[in-house]
Amino acid sequence: MKHGKLFRRALLTLSLLGSLIPAISKAQNDSAYSQARRTLLQTLKSRYVDANFERSVNAFYGKTCDSLLQANNMVEDRSMLVILTRLFTATNDKLNKRA
Repeated sequence: MKHGKLFRRALLTLSLLGSLIPAISKAQNDSAYSQARRTLLQTLKSRYVDANFERSVNAFYGKTCDSLLQANNMVEDRSMLVILTRLFTATNDKLNKRA
């Protein structure tokens, strides 16, 4: 009887861990995405061009990127979240090298 309870507890623990791992992974990716987007937006806004440019930046990085994430498309087996995070990081790095 003791072994049965122990076995059930072990299965329950493993199933809980299995369900939490994707959530933890997604939260870490979202954090990386949010940080990369925030950093790039700060860089772009510090180089003010005009009001139209600022509106375009806000529209793209707000509405367009959010809709791409909601569509949850894959490109070459990579999620849009990973692609956008890398794009934001590379763009920010390139802009900072020009400064």
